Amino acid sequence: MRTSFPRRRLLATTGAISALAIGAGCLDDSDSEEPADSETESDGTTNGTDDSTSSVSAATDLRTQLQWLPAAASADGEITLHYADLEAIRAHESELSDDLRESTQLELADLDIDDIDQFGDATAIDASLSFGTSSNAANVAFAGSFEPDAADADPTETVGEFNLFERENGTIAVSAEWLLASDPDGLGVEALLEAGREETELLVETDETTATLAGELESTSIAIGRVTGADAADGELAGVGHGATLDSETSTVTFVGVVGEGDDPDSFREELERSGGGLEDFTIETTESTAVGEGTVPTDEVQLPSLGETTAQEVQAGVSIDVDHGEQVADVFFTSGGNADYVEVEDDLNQSKRLDAVGDRVTLTYDEGDETTIRVIAVAGDRKTVVMTEEISSA
Repeated sequence: MRTSFPRRRLLATTGAISALAIGAGCLDDSDSEEPADSETESDGTTNGTDDSTSSVSAATDLRTQLQWLPAAASADGEITLHYADLEAIRAHESELSDDLRESTQLELADLDIDDIDQFGDATAIDASLSFGTSSNAANVAFAGSFEPDAADADPTETVGEFNLFERENGTIAVSAEWLLASDPDGLGVEALLEAGREETELLVETDETTATLAGELESTSIAIGRVTGADAADGELAGVGHGATLDSETSTVTFVGVVGEGDDPDSFREELERSGGGLEDFTIETTESTAVGEGTVPTDEVQLPSLGETTAQEVQAGVSIDVDHGEQVADVFFTSGGNADYVEVEDDLNQSKRLDAVGDRVTLTYDEGDETTIRVIAVAGDRKTVVMTEEISSA
């Protein structure tokens, strides 16, 4: 099985944007000296309070964020990580598409944990990391500016500079610079704190695939990654990632594949070429274990990074869309078959076409002022996958 990128498919998000990063714990713990008659428990807490001090890095880069990801996070196999630099997104907000801007407007209330918004306003979050099995981002780390003492109830526990609060639908840990959250299906904030406090190993320290994937995406503003690692089947990528680095006018898009032991990264070239076919100055570089594709795109055309499913679930086909705004037409080409039986082309104006063979082409026509989205769908039996979309706008 292989993983394939949908080249122009927007990943719809509900709740938190998630994270990918690489980093080691940046905490410097020093145990406070307790009076001889203090009732200090063996785990380093006093009456439920950990009096040790620490200084967690407040940096928002992807590398720092991964200090919260313990090696235990991958115990159930595949893990998906998401990263977003909200400061970079806000800096380029006026240049972004409506879809991307709306998809990346993240607030504390989006976590759907009781009373969480009392710890910060809409601009409190500077960067976000979330991770979990499959697409379930059950664990979140936010960097930013928060008010740990703003709660209307006493914390359940204090660990270093963090106040912990248990809620029916999740647990949170808050300091002035970090907010950690874990829902009932997550690892628990205690596990995240152990990672950040260097009390347990980090995934990036124990898993070479995670380290490689995160290193390739280190400078991105938005990224998503999936690590299958040692559980990858023959021919399946051990790690796959997609990121975008925002800049004025022109941004960089990066695709990464980390192959399993004994696999050839050059075998991933065709999929990278399909993924980056619409980008300018697209290049592919391979090393012993990775294949990296990188190109540029106008910043107002950047879409939220996404990952395709494995071939067992996703239907693959090579297609291209050529829009002629002057003639108000769009030509759709079926360029390679993949595992698709045929390709369907549709839009929101009730136009529907079918391409049965590689080399076929259909033309969609539009009137002045028409606005719609063209969707190209690869079909195999009863399975369908949207492999490309293109916005048609009057602008």
